[in-house]
Amino acid sequence: MGGYFKDAELYLTGSIPKVTLHGTEASAKNLSIRENAGSIDIYNETSATVEASFTTTELLFLSRFVTAPNTETLAATKTLVVTDSLVQFLDPGGAGRQINLPAEASSDRLMFFLVNAADADEVLTVKDDGGTTILLIDRNEIGFTICDGTSWKGGRIMKG
Repeated sequence: MGGYFKDAELYLTGSIPKVTLHGTEASAKNLSIRENAGSIDIYNETSATVEASFTTTELLFLSRFVTAPNTETLAATKTLVVTDSLVQFLDPGGAGRQINLPAEASSDRLMFFLVNAADADEVLTVKDDGGTTILLIDRNEIGFTICDGTSWKGGRIMKG
């Protein structure tokens, strides 16, 4: 990722921005958030410098790490979208199910961890948006997928 961080944490307390630097909290009233040619910048108004910069893809990627895992019993094919949770606990619901991944062009650096939470021998078949099978996930296995913007790759962590 092209974003960069200084050793600081920025957060909101009510509507007042605060910053923590090396464990010391201070007001961040001089900071603003700006859109800049497809990036989001945290800008220091006092020193006229960019303190951190993120592309919208990087923000989406980072936000998925703090999103709660999805737990779901499936009744049909599930199609994932780029804003879905990074971790998916999926019970096929009595039959093998198909999981469709998002289009590659909108999925650069996107990954999913897919847990087959079946209570019987039901397989999750993971396919790209063109219908090519990327991986099969058996009961109690964890599958992972990652996209490079042009194709999906996948693998399994075998049950113990």
